[in-house]
Amino acid sequence: MENIELAFMIAEGANILPQEVIKPWLELLTLLKRELEGETYTEKLYSLFELDYADLSYLGLYKTPKNLEYLINLTELDLSNNKLVQIPSSFLKLENLASLNLSSNHIKALPAQFGKLDKLFILDLTYNELKHLPSSFSKLRELKQLHLSHNNLLELSFSLKDSRGLEILDLSNNQLQRIKDDFFPSSIVSLKLQENQLSTIPSSICACTYLPEITAQNNKIEALPSKIGALINLQKLNLANNEIKILPASFDELMCLEELDLRNNQLTEINLDFKKFKILQKLYLWKNRIEAVPDSLFSLKELKVLSIKANCLSHSTKEKIDGTFIKSTIYV
Repeated sequence: MENIELAFMIAEGANILPQEVIKPWLELLTLLKRELEGETYTEKLYSLFELDYADLSYLGLYKTPKNLEYLINLTELDLSNNKLVQIPSSFLKLENLASLNLSSNHIKALPAQFGKLDKLFILDLTYNELKHLPSSFSKLRELKQLHLSHNNLLELSFSLKDSRGLEILDLSNNQLQRIKDDFFPSSIVSLKLQENQLSTIPSSICACTYLPEITAQNNKIEALPSKIGALINLQKLNLANNEIKILPASFDELMCLEELDLRNNQLTEINLDFKKFKILQKLYLWKNRIEAVPDSLFSLKELKVLSIKANCLSHSTKEKIDGTFIKSTIYV
């Protein structure tokens, strides 16, 4: 309260105040000069309490500015590309925040009660040093975009199933070994899982029926959810560089697939009915252990690219592939 009272004293025209007392407010005013250009300090102090947007990016900040917590009307805050290591618990007083950008810092941990910022629509934490997220994340029910790529996350042990408006979720380039099985809300339309250490994909992904694309390459995935065929709008699926040995029976139901990448897995057979994949254009099966292909493979009329090198196919099978897909780009 002392700082707030001081601000109003200045705004009322007080002439004599110790410099060391007003310095924190003057520092904050200076940082925010882009939004308050052309106003006197008195006008700026009034404006501070009305600010709904603040850009404090690229300022070399090692900690969040003093008195930032009093800007309670902020709905959008950009602290990206600084040198922040932690976010103080006082930061959670900014309860009206709808958009928060903390990307490209050195943040190692978040306050346990981070979920108090429950009006957040967009949260960007990319390019930090986070290993864990607080379980209170499950309270961020208004999220529409969550960007967490390029951290050091090991596990997601909470659920976002109640974040029913979440559409964009980027978990790529972490060290994730496990994601809670009911983690995904059904509303997701963009999902990135690549460059992690996952051995399985949570079954809750099967409820995300609006998903057009999944990128999950460069993990350690051994098996896919048995009901993956429920993703009826899936057009692109990248599972390259994993450890998949067999595809679930429901995989045949992914009839909207246009691009399927299964390069560098451990498949010994392709147990699919390709007659169902009428619009499949690109199929990558390079570097598996495939010994034979189903006859239905040769029914793919729209296929433009087929990569099936570095497998165990017979010479006659390779010749048949070459002779069938003469208008396609073939790597056999």
